[in-house]
This record gives sequence, C-alpha cells and structure tokens, in this order.
Amino acid sequence: MKKPRYRHPLLDLGGFVFDQTKAARLFRKTTENVEIVQHTLPISGLKKPLRLVQLSDFHASRSVRFTFLEQTVARALAFKPDLICLTGDYTTCGLEDWKPLIRLFRQLSESTPTFAVLGNHDGWPRSTDPVYTETIKCLKAAHITLLENRSIVFEKDSNRLQLVGTGDLLTGPFNPAAAFEHCDPEFPTILLTHNPDARSHLLPFRWNICLCGHTHGGQINLPGLNGRFTPIVDRRYQSGIFEESDRFLHVNKGVGSIGGVRFRARAEICVLDLTGQKA
Repeated sequence: MKKPRYRHPLLDLGGFVFDQTKAARLFRKTTENVEIVQHTLPISGLKKPLRLVQLSDFHASRSVRFTFLEQTVARALAFKPDLICLTGDYTTCGLEDWKPLIRLFRQLSESTPTFAVLGNHDGWPRSTDPVYTETIKCLKAAHITLLENRSIVFEKDSNRLQLVGTGDLLTGPFNPAAAFEHCDPEFPTILLTHNPDARSHLLPFRWNICLCGHTHGGQINLPGLNGRFTPIVDRRYQSGIFEESDRFLHVNKGVGSIGGVRFRARAEICVLDLTGQKA
C-alpha cells in the first residue's frame, strides 16, 4: 500500500499563493466587486423624471482587466439611463492602443447621450502632454461630449437640463467662471468636476447636483486607517452623497483603480433617479 503524503499547512498556503489561477480568482473577487449605488434626488425645475448614470475613474491599464470594464459598462447600460455622465481618469497613464477604449465608450454614446470631464490622469495640458491630446481624441471618436469649462443644454421629454463641466482642479485648466458663463439660472443644473476638493471653488455658482470622482473611495482602507490614502484635502468627501443647502454632491468610488487593487472600497456604478420635487 502506498504511503499517504502529508503536507504542512504552511506549504498549502504557499501553494495557494503561487497558484495563479486561485490567486487571480480571489484578486478579482475583491477588486472587481461592483457596488450599485442608487439615489432618488429632487431637482427643482425638472418636469419629468430622468435617470442619470455616473461612471468614473476607469483607469484602463495593464492592472485593470478590459473585460471587467466591458462588463461594468454592460451593467450600467442595463439600467436604461436617459443620460450618462463620466467624471474623469479614463486611463492611468495613456495607452499604446486606444481603439478598444474608443469602442467601449461608443457602446455608451450609441445607447445614451454621454457627457464627460477630464481627470488628473488624463494628461497635463500646460505641458502639451500627449495623454491629454489622445484622451480628447478618444472621447471625440467615441462621440462623447466633453465639457471642459463649458455648459450645454440637454433636452428630453419636456425637460431642459443644464450640464456644466470644469477642467480638473489639479492639472487644469480649471475655470468655473468660464464653465458657468452662459448658464441660465432658471434651468436645473448638473455640474461635473473630477475632484471633490473643487467644491469650495464651485459653491459661489448655481447648481443642483455636483458629480465627482477621483477618490476611489480611499481605494485601500485598512482597519483603523479608513480614508488615510484618499488623495484629497477634505477627507469628509471620500465617497457617497452629501446634501448642503438644498444642493447635492456625489463622490463616486470609480470603476478601476491605481495598480488594480481595492480593499474595503468597492468599485461603483451610480444610478441617480432625478425627480422634480421632494417626496
């Protein structure tokens, strides 16, 4: 009879760590666990309900599986939004081949009118960063409307909704005065900006809902150090919905991440059902 083979538990643990298939499954389970965040928000002046989906911080790169991005986009479109808002950081440091990202973003725009602003990872315009140029080309080729320090009126089902976007606070050009220059104060207004630290600069202007990203919800929230690695000054606004003086600020945790790692900060699809009055 063949003698049974016994192994030390530490060897089993080591085998698990070095078993790429099992490790990859565990890694994807924690990093690609997408949370659906839904809110119903009143917005003065809206005549009929509208559904808005916000996606942020795709961070397309070697660390973020493209199939995961595709799955997330498909899940977002399943909510049948009336409009989609993207709040920056579409890659981590550019791509060698932008075509897959263009095709992915076209799925959004061909289904629903889609509007976007840029984030700090989308290039540095003041130094003629090629990532900035290529990101703009990508959005244009995908038929996504870029709102960089400007506004546009979105019309659907008797609604006239004003969409305002700014450049990124850190990399620029960040010019809220230019963004709001042609706004009508009578229109309900959705504001897009990448970094929630821009909030203090935007309070003097009239808007109903401000959509942000950038924080990744802290990305890695170790016990006792929740929010310690959040890249913002005011860490009160790490993620979630905030109401101040009849206005709302939503900070999206994003889809991708830097390095493809998340811990206690799930990826997010945000669904906002906008109504004309408070319940």
